[in-house]
Amino acid sequence: MSWLKKKTNLILILVVILLVYYPWFLINRTLASGDWPYLFKETIQGFSFFPDPSFLWLGPYYQITSKFFVEYLNISWEITERVFWFWMFLGISFFSSRYLSKIILRNSKFNLLTTLIFLTNSYILMVVGGGQMGVALGYSLSPMVFGKFILLLQRFSFPNLVSSSLILALQVMFDPRIAYITGIGLALFAIFSLIFSEKKHSIIKSVLAYFFISSIVVFILNYYWILSGVSKDLSGSTVNALKYLSFGSFSQSISLLHPNWPENIFGKIYFMRPEFIVLPVFAYFSLFFLNIRKLNKEILFFAFLGIIGAFLSKGVSEPFGVLYQWAFSNIPLFFLFRDPTKFYILVVLSYSILIPFALEKIGGRFPNLSWVIFIVFWLVLISPAFSGKLSGTFKPNFVPSEYSEFKNFLNNDTKYSNVLWMPTHSPFSFFSNTHPILGASYLGDMLFAEKSDFQKLKKIMNDNNVGYVVIPQDSEGRIFMTDRIYDERQYFKALEKMKKIPFLTSVRTFGKIVVFKVSK
Repeated sequence: MSWLKKKTNLILILVVILLVYYPWFLINRTLASGDWPYLFKETIQGFSFFPDPSFLWLGPYYQITSKFFVEYLNISWEITERVFWFWMFLGISFFSSRYLSKIILRNSKFNLLTTLIFLTNSYILMVVGGGQMGVALGYSLSPMVFGKFILLLQRFSFPNLVSSSLILALQVMFDPRIAYITGIGLALFAIFSLIFSEKKHSIIKSVLAYFFISSIVVFILNYYWILSGVSKDLSGSTVNALKYLSFGSFSQSISLLHPNWPENIFGKIYFMRPEFIVLPVFAYFSLFFLNIRKLNKEILFFAFLGIIGAFLSKGVSEPFGVLYQWAFSNIPLFFLFRDPTKFYILVVLSYSILIPFALEKIGGRFPNLSWVIFIVFWLVLISPAFSGKLSGTFKPNFVPSEYSEFKNFLNNDTKYSNVLWMPTHSPFSFFSNTHPILGASYLGDMLFAEKSDFQKLKKIMNDNNVGYVVIPQDSEGRIFMTDRIYDERQYFKALEKMKKIPFLTSVRTFGKIVVFKVSK
């Protein structure tokens, strides 16, 4: 009983986390949604054990785990996706956030709140709900990358240098954009350490060693996509796209409120929720408890990091949005952040340290009371997670039979050709080495134009070896929308448009999936 009493807080935090993520444990359904696809076994059979740049930086992990467990061990994709992606995210996030909290907050009674904030804030719930699992796994490693770097500057050792470099390389493999953001944080911490430490020579030596060794390790682990020119292919982001995607406000980002919370419908921006304002109040109240004589530079740093993250997360929105636009156009690789909400990671890291620190000081003689009050308040903030309002991967589905039938149809056609889904593909859309999915961004504008140049359009399709044009069945109600609400009229409008194109012939239907053959 004494052990149980000591672990009460841990058990409570685990219960809350499991209640938020319980849909991920319904193992008879797939979590395919948004950016997260369903992989049919026939798709996985075409994977290679060697890195494929077409899968960007995720190639080895994505392909090898899928191929080995689904094809060779005959484990279902529904189980495989959970073990290596969704449950992996939960596990890494838990231990990674605990690692950082023990370094900064040490044995504080409140350091468990770091894990709660890190795993259940509105930003990460929107990311994983939308199926951005590469981003999520990169996010899960960020506290450990930070923690390892902090320890390295405090006390240099070669084993820590190697392990910290390996963890950074893994983060780059999951998502280099998240590693880039984490790297900004590390650079800022190095500067802070130089300002407040008397051992400047030791810090400079540690930073240079980290930069040199980690660069080598990162390159070795990620050479397959770095050398393939993938990063160059991603440079097509425009300032106009940046302005369109900067839909968050500073009041939302400083309050750790994702602008799409809670429905996670792209482009649907919600009003500011005043209860979230309490979070920055809690966080920055920590500054009142800094010891002037013995300044806690880590707490001061995380306070500064939160402000930087909140400012960057709003993109080109005011105030001073022109600075983000300048960085987007001039700083190397900053073009990768046309979606500025990824900088919420810095706010999360900041508040997951500042809030527990402040609560410990506020609690004084009654730590249990302040601990419980915050837990209750946090449950109110994330209440949509308990009331079924979260969508995407939080609403597991069975694979629609129509998509399985379409998969069989394509498999019977052994002639290579691309498949163009209009206006976009579904998470259940089948693809293979014989029938890859072709992006519809450019052709879509031409297909849906008021006056299409059919001759030019046909030439482009033939040049790109498009064999089929397919209208998807919108199983999630997220493709055919008007004012961000499912509108079946948009489905029929797209269907009628395809029927008027002279070189497209309707060949099969599978429920609402309509398949057109492209004549040569």
